[in-house]
Amino acid sequence: MNMQKQYIEQLLDRFFDGETTRSEEKILEEYFAGDNVDETLMKYKPMFKWYADGMPAEPGVELEEAPSMSIGKKSGLPLKPVLWFSSIAATLAILFTVGFNYNNSKIQREMLAKQHEGSYVMIDGVLYTDMEDISEEIEFLRLEAETIELELNAEGRNLRM
Repeated sequence: MNMQKQYIEQLLDRFFDGETTRSEEKILEEYFAGDNVDETLMKYKPMFKWYADGMPAEPGVELEEAPSMSIGKKSGLPLKPVLWFSSIAATLAILFTVGFNYNNSKIQREMLAKQHEGSYVMIDGVLYTDMEDISEEIEFLRLEAETIELELNAEGRNLRM
């Protein structure tokens, strides 16, 4: 086995493992662009030509064929039905996401209600058993407690000075 082929095979192994530097990839591109490619390595020649050309289309697809894959007047695919189907797909995806999130939050509320079943809050002599009302009151009291704590901490710092 000649030294150049051995070196190229080592670079190929590193290339396929994603370990090559850009300069090593240039060496591979130049080797496969040349006329002295070893017969056992010829299968890589089209791939490196595609790679050296900036990967303009799928490997093995000629550039002249690539524009036919686009949508619009030149491609033969009418634009409006494609947009219509795309809009429907996007709408369904949004509806699915909203429905999933709604169902998920409903399940969480039911679990919270079961966890705190029998809980209540008495405010100004009025008994509240609805979990949403209780949650709102708890959040209000938590914020009020944080405010008082911040005020006390600020007063404590002022006294130390």
